[in-house]
Amino acid sequence: MSEPSGESATMRYIRAARVVTASARGTIQDGVVVVDGSRISAVGPAADLVAHVPASAVENYPDATLLPGLIDAHAHLTLAGDRRTYEQMILDPDEMMALVSVRNLQRHLACGVTTLRDNGGRNRVTFIVREA
Repeated sequence: MSEPSGESATMRYIRAARVVTASARGTIQDGVVVVDGSRISAVGPAADLVAHVPASAVENYPDATLLPGLIDAHAHLTLAGDRRTYEQMILDPDEMMALVSVRNLQRHLACGVTTLRDNGGRNRVTFIVREA
């Protein structure tokens, strides 16, 4: 995401000293997060995203670091959350745990979580899913 999708009455331009992208772009110095309604529509350098925006429309946080999205600091992606006990769930084969992990990642994204820390899974299943 680098270009805003278009102007709207609900467009917000949030500018900060740093924007952590968690992508190959790394941390953007003097970055902007563009929010259109309830969705992040663009993330990038201020020079690219607010050049044609009135200064009064930009929210400035000159000493802040932004990390767009929510953070889940304690997740167990391989666990199904289907009311079975832990002892029952760990009997699932690795392939099933991988599928459960993908489903749980989709659920996290749908809820606005863009960063998470998995706190452990069996047989490197979560690492295999990450690398897939």
